[in-house]
Amino acid sequence: MNFLGLWARGMTSRPGRRAMDSIAITAPTDASRSGAGSVQYQLRQYAESTLGKSSLHEAVLLPEGESLDEWVACHIVDFYNHINMLFMSISHHCTDDTCPKMCAGESYSYLWRDGVNYREPTNLPANQYVKLLM
Repeated sequence: MNFLGLWARGMTSRPGRRAMDSIAITAPTDASRSGAGSVQYQLRQYAESTLGKSSLHEAVLLPEGESLDEWVACHIVDFYNHINMLFMSISHHCTDDTCPKMCAGESYSYLWRDGVNYREPTNLPANQYVKLLM
Protein backbone atom coordinates (compact mmCIF):
# COMPACT_ATOMS: atom_id res chain seq x y z
CA MET A 1 0.00 0.00 0.00
CA ASN A 2 1.34 3.41 -0.93
CA PHE A 3 0.83 5.94 1.88
CA LEU A 4 0.45 8.93 -0.40
CA GLY A 5 -1.27 6.95 -3.13
CA LEU A 6 -4.54 8.26 -1.76
CA TRP A 7 -4.41 11.04 -4.33
CA ALA A 8 -5.31 10.23 -7.89
CA ARG A 9 -2.63 10.40 -10.55
CA GLY A 10 -2.29 13.87 -11.97
CA MET A 11 -3.66 15.56 -8.86
CA THR A 12 -1.51 17.53 -6.46
CA SER A 13 -1.02 16.69 -2.82
CA ARG A 14 -0.83 20.38 -2.07
CA PRO A 15 -3.73 21.34 0.21
CA GLY A 16 -6.36 23.65 -1.20
CA ARG A 17 -7.46 26.78 0.56
CA ARG A 18 -10.63 24.97 1.70
CA ALA A 19 -8.46 22.96 4.13
CA MET A 20 -7.81 26.16 6.06
CA ASP A 21 -11.46 27.16 6.57
CA SER A 22 -11.91 25.97 10.14
CA ILE A 23 -9.76 26.34 13.21
CA ALA A 24 -8.96 23.53 15.61
CA ILE A 25 -7.24 24.62 18.78
CA THR A 26 -5.73 22.04 21.09
CA ALA A 27 -7.13 21.62 24.59
CA PRO A 28 -6.58 24.68 26.76
CA THR A 29 -3.52 24.49 28.99
CA ASP A 30 -4.10 27.89 30.53
CA ALA A 31 -7.73 28.86 31.03
CA SER A 32 -6.95 32.55 30.85
CA ARG A 33 -5.38 32.19 27.38
CA SER A 34 -7.48 29.50 25.70
CA GLY A 35 -10.81 29.55 27.51
CA ALA A 36 -14.20 30.59 26.20
CA GLY A 37 -13.37 34.30 26.29
CA SER A 38 -9.92 34.03 24.72
CA VAL A 39 -8.84 35.38 21.36
CA GLN A 40 -8.15 31.86 20.07
CA TYR A 41 -11.64 30.73 21.04
CA GLN A 42 -13.24 33.74 19.39
CA LEU A 43 -11.21 33.21 16.20
CA ARG A 44 -12.28 29.58 16.11
CA GLN A 45 -15.93 30.54 16.51
CA TYR A 46 -15.60 33.09 13.72
CA ALA A 47 -13.91 30.58 11.41
CA GLU A 48 -16.58 27.96 12.10
CA SER A 49 -19.30 30.49 11.28
CA THR A 50 -17.76 31.00 7.83
CA LEU A 51 -17.85 27.31 6.90
CA GLY A 52 -20.07 26.61 3.93
CA LYS A 53 -20.03 30.20 2.69
CA SER A 54 -20.43 30.47 -1.04
CA SER A 55 -17.37 32.71 -1.28
CA LEU A 56 -14.06 31.17 -0.24
CA HIS A 57 -12.59 34.66 -0.19
CA GLU A 58 -15.14 35.72 2.44
CA ALA A 59 -14.47 32.59 4.49
CA VAL A 60 -10.73 33.24 4.86
CA LEU A 61 -10.79 37.02 5.35
CA LEU A 62 -9.09 38.30 8.47
CA PRO A 63 -11.78 39.28 10.97
CA GLU A 64 -11.92 43.01 11.57
CA GLY A 65 -9.74 44.10 14.48
CA GLU A 66 -7.92 40.76 14.80
CA SER A 67 -4.19 40.17 14.59
CA LEU A 68 -2.97 38.64 11.32
CA ASP A 69 -0.37 36.64 13.26
CA GLU A 70 -3.01 35.03 15.49
CA TRP A 71 -5.31 34.34 12.52
CA VAL A 72 -2.51 32.62 10.61
CA ALA A 73 -1.36 30.73 13.72
CA CYS A 74 -4.88 29.39 14.29
CA HIS A 75 -5.03 28.14 10.70
CA ILE A 76 -1.60 26.50 11.01
CA VAL A 77 -2.76 24.65 14.13
CA ASP A 78 -5.89 23.57 12.25
CA PHE A 79 -3.87 22.34 9.28
CA TYR A 80 -1.57 20.35 11.60
CA ASN A 81 -4.60 18.82 13.36
CA HIS A 82 -6.18 17.76 10.06
CA ILE A 83 -2.95 16.18 8.78
CA ASN A 84 -2.46 14.40 12.10
CA MET A 85 -6.05 13.05 12.03
CA LEU A 86 -5.57 11.83 8.46
CA PHE A 87 -2.37 10.02 9.40
CA MET A 88 -3.91 8.49 12.52
CA SER A 89 -6.92 7.25 10.55
CA ILE A 90 -4.75 5.25 8.13
CA SER A 91 -1.71 4.48 10.30
CA HIS A 92 -2.94 1.01 11.27
CA HIS A 93 -2.95 0.09 7.56
CA CYS A 94 0.49 1.54 6.91
CA THR A 95 3.14 -0.58 8.64
CA ASP A 96 6.83 -1.08 7.89
CA ASP A 97 5.83 -4.10 5.79
CA THR A 98 2.92 -2.57 3.86
CA CYS A 99 4.52 0.86 3.32
CA PRO A 100 8.29 0.23 3.18
CA LYS A 101 9.01 3.67 1.75
CA MET A 102 7.48 7.13 1.74
CA CYS A 103 6.33 7.69 -1.81
CA ALA A 104 3.62 9.14 -4.01
CA GLY A 105 3.26 6.59 -6.75
CA GLU A 106 6.14 5.11 -8.67
CA SER A 107 7.60 8.44 -9.70
CA TYR A 108 8.05 10.19 -6.35
CA SER A 109 9.98 8.92 -3.36
CA TYR A 110 10.56 11.01 -0.24
CA LEU A 111 13.82 10.68 1.66
CA TRP A 112 14.40 11.89 5.23
CA ARG A 113 17.35 14.07 6.18
CA ASP A 114 17.47 16.12 9.36
CA GLY A 115 21.20 16.83 9.59
CA VAL A 116 21.45 15.23 13.03
CA ASN A 117 20.30 11.60 13.10
CA TYR A 118 20.03 11.32 9.32
CA ARG A 119 22.88 13.29 7.77
CA GLU A 120 22.29 11.85 4.29
CA PRO A 121 18.89 11.50 2.57
CA THR A 122 17.53 8.19 3.85
CA ASN A 123 14.69 5.99 2.64
CA LEU A 124 12.36 5.31 5.60
CA PRO A 125 9.09 3.42 5.99
CA ALA A 126 6.16 5.81 5.48
CA ASN A 127 4.91 5.61 9.06
CA GLN A 128 8.34 6.40 10.49
CA TYR A 129 8.77 9.27 8.02
CA VAL A 130 5.46 10.85 9.06
CA LYS A 131 6.18 10.39 12.78
CA LEU A 132 9.50 12.19 12.34
CA LEU A 133 7.80 14.90 10.33
CA MET A 134 5.05 15.46 12.90
